[in-house]
Amino acid sequence: MVNIRTFAYLISASFALCLGNAYAGERHDHDHHDDHDHRAHDVHVHGTWELFAALDDARLSVTLKGPLVDVLGFETVPDTDEEYSAVVRLEDQLKSSEAMLALDDRARCELSEPAAIVLPEGFSTETAKHANGKAHDNDDKKEHHAHEGEDSHSDHDVHSHDLEVTYTFNCASPDRLGEITMAGFETFPAIENVDAVFLGDALQIARRLESGSRILQIE
Repeated sequence: MVNIRTFAYLISASFALCLGNAYAGERHDHDHHDDHDHRAHDVHVHGTWELFAALDDARLSVTLKGPLVDVLGFETVPDTDEEYSAVVRLEDQLKSSEAMLALDDRARCELSEPAAIVLPEGFSTETAKHANGKAHDNDDKKEHHAHEGEDSHSDHDVHSHDLEVTYTFNCASPDRLGEITMAGFETFPAIENVDAVFLGDALQIARRLESGSRILQIE
């Protein structure tokens, strides 16, 4: 049996290929390199995100993924207390689904577990503890970054500057879920478009959302 999350990624990939560059707008492609020749090549498009929603009985899972810079304002590993504080604020903001999503009230969906937030290596809350007035040693951090480049063979590093957040809801009336609104356009104006995929029992929908058309209709 194909995992529903994997299936969503496959549908989204096909959807993106069909769209091509017609709706992409201005692309901001960035090649990320370090001093190590074996560093994974990372190309992403600022402003372009992906949304994967799957409804299984009463359980609704929504995953959003896109360039960290669009929601944080920078994409290099934090180096100052101010930058560490920005990471902490972002995680606190993303814990509430309202920062990114608005669900159909009729479905009466509520978060059933804490938001799962995946940040690139070096951006974790543990690292960001320095933001709370704790001194940090830049020399140690630079040494860590040097080793970080040496350990970058994993597939995860291919998209090492992306953020991923998953919200899991329990819906009292899942059959009345008629729309999902991408509230993130207002919260984070740098998000320009979202390639959205919805999977239900007998329903598959793919659509590109934009600031002026932010509702994914699923009825």
